[in-house]
Amino acid sequence: MQLSSFFTLITLALAVSAAPRTQEKRKNVDRPNPANLEHCPGESTGDVDACTFESQSQGPDTRLEHIVGDPVDNCKGGTDDIKTTVGGDTTVSQTWKYGISEGFSADGGEELPIGVSFENSDTWSNTDAKTFRQNIDMIIQPGKKGAVVAKVLHHTFFGRVRINYGDPSGEPGANDYHYVWYNNGVGSVQPTNDVIYDQKIVNCDEDI
Repeated sequence: MQLSSFFTLITLALAVSAAPRTQEKRKNVDRPNPANLEHCPGESTGDVDACTFESQSQGPDTRLEHIVGDPVDNCKGGTDDIKTTVGGDTTVSQTWKYGISEGFSADGGEELPIGVSFENSDTWSNTDAKTFRQNIDMIIQPGKKGAVVAKVLHHTFFGRVRINYGDPSGEPGANDYHYVWYNNGVGSVQPTNDVIYDQKIVNCDEDI
C-alpha cells in the first residue's frame, strides 16, 4: 500500500512539472516613465516597438534662416576691405518641439535631440533633410563679418506621439499584450524646397 502511494506521488509530481507554465504579463509599472519620449528610437533608452507622430493640426508656414557654408570675417585688425566669395552648402533637417501648445513658435521652444525618429501616420508624413547650396561675392569691411543665409520655408504640425510597447510575455502579434501611451504637446518643423538666398553682414561682436 505504501509503495502504491509513493508511485502515485511521483506521477502527480511529473504531471505538474510537465504542465505548461504561464508567464506573468509585464505590467506598465515595470517601465519607468513610459510616456517619456526618451523611449523612442534614436533617443537614450529607445526600447519601444514604435513611436508614431499623429498630427492634430497644421500651423502656419514659417521662413527660418540657416547659414550656408562658413562665414568670413574681417576682424583681425586690418584696414582693408575683403573681397571674396562666401557660401557653400548646408543641410536642414526636420526638428521637433515638445511641451508646447497649438500655435507654437517654430524658431523657439525646447527641441528634441537630433536622431530621434517617428513613424508616419494618417495625418502626417515624414520629410527628408534638405540640402541647399549657394555662393555670393561679398565685400567685408574691417570690423565686420558676413555669411550667406538660406531663408527656408518650413511647415509646422502640432500633435502627439503614440508610444507602442510590445510585451514579449504575450503571443506574437496579439494586441492584448501591446501597451499604448501618448505624449501630448509635440510639434514638427519640416523644411521645404522653398528657399530665398540672401547675405548678412554684422559687426564682429554680433551673432549672424
